[in-house]
Amino acid sequence: MMQYKPFEFSKLRLQYTYDRSKWIDGERKDIHEILLGLTIEAGAHGAHAF
Repeated sequence: MMQYKPFEFSKLRLQYTYDRSKWIDGERKDIHEILLGLTIEAGAHGAHAF
């Protein structure tokens, strides 16, 4: 997993997962997953007025 915070209120995350525990039709299968996530925080809270 890699994470990058380009701004104070945003986060970009890239994650790769390899899994070989799945059985499909009697055979063990390789599963590759790539996930890309973007988190944006918005709204007022007690720490800031903005």
